[in-house]
Amino acid sequence: MSIAAGNGIRADTFRKRVKSGMGPGDAATRPPGSIRRRSRWVDVALGNGIKPDTFYARVRHYGMSEEEAATRPPDRPRSEWVVVAEGNGIKPETFDTRVQRGMSEEEAATRPARRYPARGAG
Repeated sequence: MSIAAGNGIRADTFRKRVKSGMGPGDAATRPPGSIRRRSRWVDVALGNGIKPDTFYARVRHYGMSEEEAATRPPDRPRSEWVVVAEGNGIKPETFDTRVQRGMSEEEAATRPARRYPARGAG
């Protein structure tokens, strides 16, 4: 930990880094705040249709470099039914949830989304 302190890394930051899976060498030498400085790559990822959460998961959990995480296309191609769903006003997240819960892709893409009355109306 003396190496970490010499690099301006507080003891609690060092412990959190090691606990989250970072190697002790990296935890002691990576500058504070360097994990958050990814706006350039997040912008690249967004330009490539990759959500920030996906970008961060690729870097943190799958060990990809920031460049690879921002530029590698998704492993699974987008279903043609997602395009149909969006055309019907159904968000891709809603489509995915419906399919995960057992609905066929066709039904998930074509069944209208529920419309809830505005609060305070009535």
